[in-house]
Amino acid sequence: MNNEFEIPKKISMEAKQYMKNLLQELRDNGIVKIGLYHGGLIIIAITYHGWIKVAEIIEKEGLTITKKDDNGTTYTKIHPAVQIQHDYKTILNQWIEEFELIPGQLRKFKR
Repeated sequence: MNNEFEIPKKISMEAKQYMKNLLQELRDNGIVKIGLYHGGLIIIAITYHGWIKVAEIIEKEGLTITKKDDNGTTYTKIHPAVQIQHDYKTILNQWIEEFELIPGQLRKFKR
């Protein structure tokens, strides 16, 4: 497998920059076999991209939405995007922890 990781093309510029920074952090910490992390890095890239997109929806539409039930009663509830954003964050944190990409943990991986 190639030692270089290619950032997915169909993610936001912000997600691409995040991945560039993450890859640089890995290199700076002596993790030279980035290709071994390929699948996990793709998951991190796509998950971060999704988190950004959901954050944009929340910023535009707000944390809550107003609905009417079948009886015509108006009620407010948390925007479904809030749960989706939380799910993305959970997935992202799990993968970051799985690869021990937390800055303090990176030193353990120096090769």
